[in-house]
Amino acid sequence: MEDDIEETPLPREKIIKIVFTGLDNAGKTSILNILQKQYSKLGGALKPTTGIERKTLNILGYDIINWDLGGQEKYRIDYLDEESRVFDGTDLLFYVVDISSRERFYESLEYYKNILWSAFESVDPNNLPYIIICLHKFDPDLENDDMIAENIQLAKELFEENSKDYRIKFFTTSIFDEWSIIKAFSYGLQRLASKLEILEKLLKRFAEATYSDAILLLDGSALPIGEYYNNQIASDIINILAPNFAPIYEKLSKLNINIDKIWTEFGGKYSLFMRIEVNKQPYFIIVVTLKENIYDILNRLPEFSKTLGNVLKTFF
Repeated sequence: MEDDIEETPLPREKIIKIVFTGLDNAGKTSILNILQKQYSKLGGALKPTTGIERKTLNILGYDIINWDLGGQEKYRIDYLDEESRVFDGTDLLFYVVDISSRERFYESLEYYKNILWSAFESVDPNNLPYIIICLHKFDPDLENDDMIAENIQLAKELFEENSKDYRIKFFTTSIFDEWSIIKAFSYGLQRLASKLEILEKLLKRFAEATYSDAILLLDGSALPIGEYYNNQIASDIINILAPNFAPIYEKLSKLNINIDKIWTEFGGKYSLFMRIEVNKQPYFIIVVTLKENIYDILNRLPEFSKTLGNVLKTFF
């Protein structure tokens, strides 16, 4: 099934630089706290980030350096004056917009435009970073709020109009919907992966060979690495299930209950959550399929895991 996916050597050391920026009080630090599972820091009023804070995450064996840039005006001016130090080597830019503060949209847009010009376009217009724009503080109780819907639409129009030379993607995010933040971060990180297309092809082949509707691959910390689905409903289902399966597995493991599979049945379909080992590291796969396909899926997993390991060795 995966014959044309070649084995690859172990990767050379690579450090990926991701910059989080936006106005003060946009929610940048809270997003990073969610990504690092530092939930205790979310309670109460967060102190504004002063200057630059750097934090290192290790994902798939790669060092990911997150730069959290304080959004107060005096710091924003400093960053633009020192763009070579602050923004040099940026692989991925997360720009955070507080969608509840419509009165600051144009101030935020001006800062965004200044960053694009001073840090990237005037320095190296042929090497522009991928940009994820988080329309943040879209809390669950605001999903049906007409004013917030208008704010989101306006923000998209403003920032898209001023990002024509860039590859950008919008996500609505909230600290009360952890998966919304994880998906935004994961999508951005995947854009940096040199082997993303190969991984997506591998997932598609596995799904088609097992007559499955959708498949989602997560790393050991439940960060999505890749997915395939053959219809939007299957994608919606798997993204509803994913944030719940991993915590269940983690809590059962703490009780010394060793499990490698969890499945549920709904509407004639089965969702199968499985732990696999790739390059001696834990990963999770979620598959939406029919009951009669489960045996075939389990039979194919060893070959699939081996091929997956070859792809992930040099994913970035």
